[in-house]
Amino acid sequence: MVKRDLFNKRKLVGIAFLLLFLGACKKEPSYSLEISIENKTEDTILLNLFPQSEYLLYPDLYRPNDSNKDPYTGPFVKLSSELVPKGEKSLFSSRNIDQEPYSVAALVFDSIIISFYNEQIRISFSLDTAIGYSDNLYDSTSSWDYEVIKATENFQYSSHPVEIHSFKFVISTVKIEQ
Repeated sequence: MVKRDLFNKRKLVGIAFLLLFLGACKKEPSYSLEISIENKTEDTILLNLFPQSEYLLYPDLYRPNDSNKDPYTGPFVKLSSELVPKGEKSLFSSRNIDQEPYSVAALVFDSIIISFYNEQIRISFSLDTAIGYSDNLYDSTSSWDYEVIKATENFQYSSHPVEIHSFKFVISTVKIEQ
């Protein structure tokens, strides 16, 4: 009886050490690229997105990432949304971080239109031109704010490091053309 208890205790200690060892192993982060629009004006704006056909799901929804090969499984995002002053809207995320933000925008969206509620200002971005704004988010010379965000995805029994390469296209009153 004493031998069996000693054996069970050794087994339990061995399992505990194994779990500690596995928990201490450094996990490789997963990588993500994200493009977003930030509203640095004093007005609420209406953002209208016109995705390429392969990302359009229903008349008013699109697929905001390339992580799922089945286009009819979520998540889905509305094509129109309000963006409050100092607010930010994520447009698309990809597991492929070896891309430029303007290339991702061109891959996913045919055009983007921004309207201001308080004024008669309308900004239109398309692949070859920007109307009402001095910078075109589709252009290779466009100005994007870049930041690497290190975070942790938490799951029920574990966590996983994530590195997000965040690109923000800023809408500011300085660049609005009348």
